[in-house]
Amino acid sequence: MEGLALLEEQFRHPGHEESRCPARTIPWDQSLAELTHATRSGIPAEVKAAWAKAKLRADCGILGQRHAWAALDHTLYLWDYHEPSGVHTVPSDSAIISVALCPAKSSLAQLSYLLVIATRLSVSLLGLRLSASLQVVPLPGFRASAEGALFHCITCTPSGRVLLLSGAPHVYELLFGDQSGWLRSKCRLIRHSLGGPQRGLSADLHGEPCYILDTFMLKGAVMADIGLVRAQRDGSRFTLGKLQTVSADALSNVRFYFHIVQANAQRLLLEVAGTGQDTRPLEVAAACLQGQADATSPFAAAPRQAQAVRHIRPQAASAHAEEWGHRVAVWGNKRSQEPLWVWDLPYPMALDRRPWRCQTCAREGAARGVRQYFPVTAADVRLAVPGAMRHKAKKQKEHWLTSRFLLEACLIFYENINAVRSILRKALSAPVAAMVETLQKLACLYSARQRPYNAILAFTGVDGALLAVPEATDGEGWRTLEPILEALLWKIKATRLEAGLSLLQSCPTFHCTDNFRAQRLKLEALYKRLWRDCAVGSQGNTKKGPAKRRRVQDPGALTVVAGDPVHDLLALRRRVSTMACDSTDLTFDHADLLSRLSAPEQRPLAAV
Repeated sequence: MEGLALLEEQFRHPGHEESRCPARTIPWDQSLAELTHATRSGIPAEVKAAWAKAKLRADCGILGQRHAWAALDHTLYLWDYHEPSGVHTVPSDSAIISVALCPAKSSLAQLSYLLVIATRLSVSLLGLRLSASLQVVPLPGFRASAEGALFHCITCTPSGRVLLLSGAPHVYELLFGDQSGWLRSKCRLIRHSLGGPQRGLSADLHGEPCYILDTFMLKGAVMADIGLVRAQRDGSRFTLGKLQTVSADALSNVRFYFHIVQANAQRLLLEVAGTGQDTRPLEVAAACLQGQADATSPFAAAPRQAQAVRHIRPQAASAHAEEWGHRVAVWGNKRSQEPLWVWDLPYPMALDRRPWRCQTCAREGAARGVRQYFPVTAADVRLAVPGAMRHKAKKQKEHWLTSRFLLEACLIFYENINAVRSILRKALSAPVAAMVETLQKLACLYSARQRPYNAILAFTGVDGALLAVPEATDGEGWRTLEPILEALLWKIKATRLEAGLSLLQSCPTFHCTDNFRAQRLKLEALYKRLWRDCAVGSQGNTKKGPAKRRRVQDPGALTVVAGDPVHDLLALRRRVSTMACDSTDLTFDHADLLSRLSAPEQRPLAAV
């Protein structure tokens, strides 16, 4: 209030005569443009009519000094706003996201400019001649798939390079030329990662997978100590070959894929991390639904990179191993049975559906009534891929797909085929109503504290934002909490590493739980197991020499497990009688005490 009063006083009495400065003349800056007149031009009637009918997206802008554009749903309109003689219409394959004007390269010198058009499915080029009249020159073949990225920002350099941003920690560049070949098209997108190789990530060295043990700078260049990944006989685990030091530029396809499960001086074992699929954050949405003009169906395009086959352990095999203490493994070689493909985004997932066999029973002889072979069932697939659905028509093969893949397919059909919209409304109205009713029933069950849902598990960050979708569970025990938390931690680790953070920075600093006494040691063991990579490094004869051997040491506690003060306050409220006259004061004092204990230490004030 005192500061406000001082401001009001200064506004009323600006100052004394001696505090006022005389006015001085500033010369005109010739680099500034002086506005002399403005040209007003109406929007063509054709564009107005299309603007009124737009349902998905609508955007507009200026091209050069005489022309304007408007992107309405799937169509781009171009016209001269000085002399609106006609409107050029350019159709696209899907909703237009952004448009940019770039200078033409020397290979396309017959054109004045190139118009870059980014849609939900592709990035294409259109030739323009901006002279007395606007001329649109189609460029067949100059189209590249967006691979699920939505490019909201397009910029061009003076040399003609086209750079695109999609809101993720990567920069895309559109490369194009006037000729195409067997292995290269006229137009393609390449991704420049901002993160680069980091300790704990995987990469490819001349086509072979490798694991990065450490990175360092040598004479201004980034070097990486790596080990080539070799598969064991069963194919479920991997080992590291001879260590070597290479330049980071020699590594390609940097990603989070392998993680260390066992590390000691004699042995180092790796497994496919998390779900076993490529977790690059940019390639999302509809990479398997290319939607190109020459495709006969949105499902015609196959995945353009090989996917790792994910192993599925049957529940019956796990129960048998837990009950009898036996060793179970995959039975048969890799060619004995084709993998099971599940249509998912960004790429289909390949699942190993080979049966499992008890090696102990096969070696020692199984007891009567004890199974030795365990096939992969539909329940095992649904457990490994949450949300997977099975479709089996009569006299046809079964097809597996996830709900997000089906939703993306419906959205593409909805945007491209108008006749299907009414059909989808009628077809999806009943399932959506059933989903809403199911959620209402779950809420009623939870509020009544009846089985099977007694709790809702949710994980939040320091700012209170939800890190994952809350899940209704039968309790808060460790068996229920561990798989949900482990999946979330895998995602956190992969996202942070691929965004450029170091391995230590990818690990959460602390974990606050409301069940501190029962879960502290288990949580510490979980974090130590998922970040076991921090215990493994490389060592050379010199500080920056080539890697010669592995170094294994205990990194200590990486994540501090702490208790949740809010639940301590809730527990106090249950024990304080509301009839007591000082119950409110006790609750407030306790909350204030917890806040003071968690606050940073205050420095003593200096004497005045």
